[in-house]
Amino acid sequence: MNNKHEGAMYSAVQAFRRGEATADHFLDLCDTRDITAIAHNMQGRHVDGLREALEAAEIALLNIRDRHRDTGRFGASADELAALALLVDTYTNYWLAQSGHLYGLAREELRRARLRDKGGEKAA
Repeated sequence: MNNKHEGAMYSAVQAFRRGEATADHFLDLCDTRDITAIAHNMQGRHVDGLREALEAAEIALLNIRDRHRDTGRFGASADELAALALLVDTYTNYWLAQSGHLYGLAREELRRARLRDKGGEKAA
């Protein structure tokens, strides 16, 4: 796990709490959720509470995205903040128990997925 990324996650949640979140904060949390989901799917082992935390974070992030689209601001409700904080804690605990190799594989898959997404946007 990357300490720089871990610090960015905590900063992102704090920025949402203070009402100062930016697109970078939002994207850091999206990456956090996505890389953990990718690794979990690659690994294929059950981890207590992980799927639930990822689902709650996904719902919160989608709500935040939709709210931003409607208002032009990044904001989060109390429930969404709780889901984001749970995501950060879950991410930290999950990666403490995983190999650096898995992190590298998941990071590369996330990079490829982002490139595919950008390619699809250009084609649309």
